[in-house]
Amino acid sequence: MLVRCAPPGRRDTRERAVRAFAARPNAHSSWRFTGKEWIVVTDVAEFALSSLATVVRIEKPWGYEEIFAVVQGRYVGKVLHIRAGEALSLQYHEKKEETVAVQSGFALLDIGPSRTSLFRMELSPGQTASIPSGVLHRIIAVSDVVLLEASTADPGWQADVVRLEDRYGRAVTA
Repeated sequence: MLVRCAPPGRRDTRERAVRAFAARPNAHSSWRFTGKEWIVVTDVAEFALSSLATVVRIEKPWGYEEIFAVVQGRYVGKVLHIRAGEALSLQYHEKKEETVAVQSGFALLDIGPSRTSLFRMELSPGQTASIPSGVLHRIIAVSDVVLLEASTADPGWQADVVRLEDRYGRAVTA
């Protein structure tokens, strides 16, 4: 949370802000002077400001993904752009859990406990699907599709994929 205070000469405003933050449990704050005003930065805002980054685009054989948020040990935010007719690997994750939401386009989600018991779901804009760790899944784009993905970010999350089938010749790991 950012709290803007009066210019440096106005001590009363700064003291009011200090009292307000002191009343909150676990409130740690720091003061920054912008040249015009003081800004109180709580530890949450400090973290958010210190973790600003650019979106990372990663090319994939099925399209590309954009990673827009990574908080190690907590979560990852991605946007997946999958071309019509393309598919992700049939895969599962040992620790990673994910939720996908269709922003635009149409997709099929194959999901289940084993290759012989996959259930196929149709996904359209506004629909979401949660995929627990250990569950097999594959997304197939019926049309160009944009998916939003929120997932856990346990240590080693980048390598937490066990591929069972892949149409692009990438290594199958199980």
